[in-house]
Amino acid sequence: TVSGDWSGAGGTFTSGANTVTFTDTGTQTLNAGGSSFNNISHTGSGTLQLSANPLTTIGTFTNSAGTFNANGQTHTVTGLSTVSGGVYQASTATQSFNGGLTVSGGTFTGSSGTLGINGNLLIGNGALFTVPSSDLLVSGTTTVGSGSSGDFTITGSAGTKQFTGLVTISSGATWNNSGNSTVTFRGGIINSGTFTSGSGIHTFDTNSQSLSGIFSIANVLVNGITLTNGNNLTISTNLSGTGSLTQANGSNLTISGTSSITSLNASNPGNTVFYNGTSQSVISTTYYNLTIDQLGGTTASLTGSTSVLATLTLNSGKLNTGANRLTMSSTASAIAGANASRYILGNLEWTLPPGANPNKKFEIGAAVYAPVTLISPSVTGSVTITANIQPGAAPNENTPVANASGIDQTKKADHYWVLSKSGAGTFTTDVAFDFSNTSNTGSTANYKISKYDPSPNFWTSVPSTVGGSVITTTGGLSSFSDFEIGESNASPAVSTDPNPVTVCVGGSATFTIVATGVPGVTYQWRKAGVDITGATSASYMINPVTAGDAANYDCVVTNINGTATSNIASLTVNPLPTLSGAVQSAPVCDGVGAIINLTGLVPGSTSTISYSINGVAQADVTGVVANGAGAGSFTTSNLSAINNGQ
Repeated sequence: TVSGDWSGAGGTFTSGANTVTFTDTGTQTLNAGGSSFNNISHTGSGTLQLSANPLTTIGTFTNSAGTFNANGQTHTVTGLSTVSGGVYQASTATQSFNGGLTVSGGTFTGSSGTLGINGNLLIGNGALFTVPSSDLLVSGTTTVGSGSSGDFTITGSAGTKQFTGLVTISSGATWNNSGNSTVTFRGGIINSGTFTSGSGIHTFDTNSQSLSGIFSIANVLVNGITLTNGNNLTISTNLSGTGSLTQANGSNLTISGTSSITSLNASNPGNTVFYNGTSQSVISTTYYNLTIDQLGGTTASLTGSTSVLATLTLNSGKLNTGANRLTMSSTASAIAGANASRYILGNLEWTLPPGANPNKKFEIGAAVYAPVTLISPSVTGSVTITANIQPGAAPNENTPVANASGIDQTKKADHYWVLSKSGAGTFTTDVAFDFSNTSNTGSTANYKISKYDPSPNFWTSVPSTVGGSVITTTGGLSSFSDFEIGESNASPAVSTDPNPVTVCVGGSATFTIVATGVPGVTYQWRKAGVDITGATSASYMINPVTAGDAANYDCVVTNINGTATSNIASLTVNPLPTLSGAVQSAPVCDGVGAIINLTGLVPGSTSTISYSINGVAQADVTGVVANGAGAGSFTTSNLSAINNGQ
């Protein structure tokens, strides 16, 4: 027991296995003089202050009262160091606690020198541990509090703070990085008290580890390991690193700043990841629950294709997929919270399980919110449906002809919808398109749906009904493509019908129609109501005509908006006449024509007769009328004596 000063500068002190106890109520100085102590105990209410030389304790060190002041000297303790009362004031030199450090009461105050705790650090109820801008290296576990209080505070930003073992903040205890220091953890953290991270980077490396409890950490860096969030973690500034952050079952992760970590595993049941910053980038991964809550209604963006297993919640702002896809998996339940200011910009997918499905709503928009809903889709096999919406006219509006969709471009919704299917399965569904927020022209009550398919079908009109600002297909769809919505353009109309034709066998007959429509019409001629192969232009010619061609002909004109049929035009086919004629037997005076009597004409017909005299063609005779028996006559041109016998 020593109540005065200790000076070992003039000799050698051999401690043996004993304990040296310092008890003075005033200030005592300790100059070890190069000697080592076995155990040191400071019980006096005064100050024990090192002087001139380092202090080495090969046993234990205890400060139960008063103040121990290292006073710029190195202090090395091989056994357990305990501060059960009073104050331990570290120095600008290294303090090495090779058997661990327990601050069960009182205060431990660091200085600029390195604090090396090669063992466990325990800060008990009511105890205070303060470290400024210096290195603090703890190789074992760190425990703050024993169930009711205890305080660990970092007051400076400089120096390395490294905790190799598990860090535990007990109920009622406080961890406060008010100095905004960088801190490295290699054994994880359990927090049942209050954890204040400051703005310093918190690095998790070397060993896979976990966070248990409620944490708000400004900057998290995970390098080369997996960090598991077991409960609630808020990262206010930055999440980064080459490692992985894993969400445990039922855990919550809130990212308020930027995030560039290599891997985020957020698929475990019941966990939720919240993005509640400004114009954030959303990590590409599979989420169980994902919540978008962008400050000021800004837009978050996917960094890659992303999936949601349960619920996507839109609390504020939009989510832009860019060229990526956001997939609601077959187990997903809903997209909650969408409205005119909260929706998906880009490609949204629903993966549909086999069988009958409930309605699946695609909460999509472009310049405006314009969702589309699958009505009770029925699925066989594997089917995923992707939907997005774009402003303007569909890109194939003029394929294969101008205004091929049949939608009047001056009377329509100013967006078009694109739906597509992937997977080997099949589906049947009706689709409801909501045009409440698009800019609409014309009469919305008269809106129709046109659907584009590749060649040879191109655009087709889809049966539908309009209810308010929603138009719904009827009859079911089993394929998807581009959809335009608006009033129909002009349906086909026949302005000039074909005329009837009468012709003899071997002649030619032509029927012609004039029709209009937008888009332009196609033509199909029919004989007795049956389509004629290849007869698909505005005129139809038969050459040569046979007796079998006699029939009623009409033409059906068509565009996407409907059809029109012309009046019937008949084709009458007469047989070729079989003529017999005789020169009258009576003499003919010079200058008078001969009467030629004909038989075999078509009864009741009017014919043109071609004849010759002595092999010389004469002028045709028109208007030769046959009687009911097919007989008729005509008079030749005037004859002369030279024609006698010809």
